[in-house]
Order: sequence, then C-alpha cells, then structure tokens
Amino acid sequence: MKNFVLASLALLTSSVHANVNKISEDAAIYAVNTYQDAQIHTLANLVSYPTVNKEGVATPSNPDFIGFKALLKMKAAELGFDYQDLGYTVLIGMGQQAEKVTIVTHGDVQPADASKWQQSPFKVDSTSESGKLIARGTEDDKGAIATALYAMKAIKDQGIKLENRIELMIYLAEESDWGPLEEFMKTYQQPKYAVTIDASYPVVVAEKGWSLIAPTFASTSAQTTTYVSDLTGGAFVSQIPEDASVVLHNATDANLETL
Repeated sequence: MKNFVLASLALLTSSVHANVNKISEDAAIYAVNTYQDAQIHTLANLVSYPTVNKEGVATPSNPDFIGFKALLKMKAAELGFDYQDLGYTVLIGMGQQAEKVTIVTHGDVQPADASKWQQSPFKVDSTSESGKLIARGTEDDKGAIATALYAMKAIKDQGIKLENRIELMIYLAEESDWGPLEEFMKTYQQPKYAVTIDASYPVVVAEKGWSLIAPTFASTSAQTTTYVSDLTGGAFVSQIPEDASVVLHNATDANLETL
C-alpha cells in the first residue's frame, strides 16, 4: 500500500480539489483493495522479460525489449490510457490537458547471475522470503511502473478531476546509456512536475554516484611476505558488489582471522 499512497499523493498534487490528502488517501485505499492482485500479476509479467541491454544490440531492436513494449502497449489499452512508442522511451498517459505531471521510470534492468538466486531472477519469487516479491527489477524499476499504472487507473475510476495530464515515462536504457534520453529530452515538452517512485533504498545517496576501483599490485620475491595478487568484486561498475574474491599469498592464521 505504501507505493500506492505515494503514487496517488504525487499524482494528485495538482488536483483542483482542496482536500488533496483525503482524496489521495481514498484513491490509494481503493487501488489497494481493487488492484493489488492485478498489480502483482502485472509486475510478474514485466519482470519475465530479461530487459538487459546487450552490447552491440540497439535497445529498440532487442527482442526482449520489443516484447516488453508490446506488454506495456497491451496494458495501456486495457487500462484506458494512450500509448506512444518513441524508440528508447515509452509514454503512457491519461488526459489531454496542456500541462502535465510526468512520472519518470525505467524498464531496463541490470544483469543477473542466475546461479546466485534461489529461483529464476526473471520470475517473481514470493516464497523464499515471506512477505517479499523477489526478482530482477521488482524494486528497480518495474515495481514502480506497475504501481504507477494502477495508481493512474484508480484515479481514473474515481473520476477525479485533474488540472494536468498524467504521463508515465518509461526509459529503456537507464542502466547503461543516458545518451538517447538526453536527446529525447531536447524535444520533450517539459512537465509542470516530475515525480520518480524509483525505489526505497536503505541508503538513497548510493544512487547519486558510483566509482570503479581497479587495483594493481606489485610483485614480491619474499616468500614470507603476505601480499595480494588479485582482487575482484561485482559484475559491473554501477552495481553494489554482491560478492568479492581476493587471492592472498603467505597468509597467516591471524590474517585469515582478520578477514
């Protein structure tokens, strides 16, 4: 329900009604009671597409992204929204008002090593950890897409009058290439408000930047000196490493205890 409340509060910010909080809370409760199962089902469908960008394959030509966009188009039609496929970006909207509120999301995900998952990373796992839905993209960022779709649908069902068009933007290369988005934004009509419901990370500032550490080690001829010859961690530079390995030579018991 947390995400539905957040989305509804954000989308109703420009409502002509005075009691925005009451209206948005009612819409959020309606969304949970009416669409929570549908939202989870839609999320499961979204994560089933391994939308990982591949080097040498343009996103709009990648079969996984083509299928993903076909699903989004079908959901837009089912929920009564308009749909635009603009290559690297999909827009799903409701209303024809001159000004708009844009919900910014992305549909691509980072790679996933299936050997490190209890179940397939591209199938929602609701059993490994009670109360959680686990799959690549459930939080970042396909959960936000499913949330926004049904928050919009709840607002539509409730017949709430809005001052602004609501437009869900889904970019498809956020994890790998911002160039197409920068070009798109040169011609995109800027919204009155932009909202992101990307995720709720334990440390949000981790999203503000990242760094790559590439260590090198000098060789040593001393047979008793403890030294490292290799250190690796993480599969790609924008990922918080899930594991790491180190080759440590001439380690003592005390060294190992420290590690």
